[in-house]
Amino acid sequence: MFKRVYLFYFLLITNGVLLGQSDCNNAVSYGAVGSASLSANLTQNNFYWFSFTTDGSHGKIEISTCGSSFDTNIDLFATCSSSGPMVSNDNACGKQSVINYNNLTSGTYFVKISGKNNESGSILFSVKTPTSPDPPALVSATAFDDTVALSWSNVINATQYGIYQVVDSNSGMTCEEQGLKADCDGNCFSMEVSGAWIGDGYCDDGSFGVNFNCSLYEFDGGDCASGQVADPSLIEKPMAFKLSKVSES
Repeated sequence: MFKRVYLFYFLLITNGVLLGQSDCNNAVSYGAVGSASLSANLTQNNFYWFSFTTDGSHGKIEISTCGSSFDTNIDLFATCSSSGPMVSNDNACGKQSVINYNNLTSGTYFVKISGKNNESGSILFSVKTPTSPDPPALVSATAFDDTVALSWSNVINATQYGIYQVVDSNSGMTCEEQGLKADCDGNCFSMEVSGAWIGDGYCDDGSFGVNFNCSLYEFDGGDCASGQVADPSLIEKPMAFKLSKVSES
């Protein structure tokens, strides 16, 4: 009589789609930065873990779930025993997520992917060095009564477009009269900057283009009072300029 032994693996591969791992210690190996994208399936009320390696030579890496079928959240961990993530992201490319991190030291890192509001679906996961897009070509502007229509050719490697209206500093108008707000130094900025940056855990003391480190903004919602100053060389956060952001697509 022969005994039949069946081995069951939590990691299954079906038609090139990875199924599994909800445990960091059994994270699916992505490989080194720059490897080919991986597809996976996330089940409801679960997490999906990937690990990747870097030799520390990349000035910036981009961890992405762009192209996934559901609203994702991603967290980057140094180890499976870390008390919390190094950095997290929710919506960066539509409802999907992107983490940009500068000067990541060599080693193995872990990424946890979850669905917002317990959503589930297919995951498209990549870790790469981002390529800066070229400026768009064939840009045109057409006026229609009180609106302006802008158009341009598609830009490779661009996942998001921002449209800005330059503030006329010679107009003699206050920031408020231009539909903007003024920071602690009197620089104009769009309303959405204060909503997203005040109280985000990092002291905006001018390092990113705006200064909220004064009593008017309650010392950046308490961020500056705690002494936690953002390091622009480590945290990927866009600069705020003296521009009024009109729309984003």
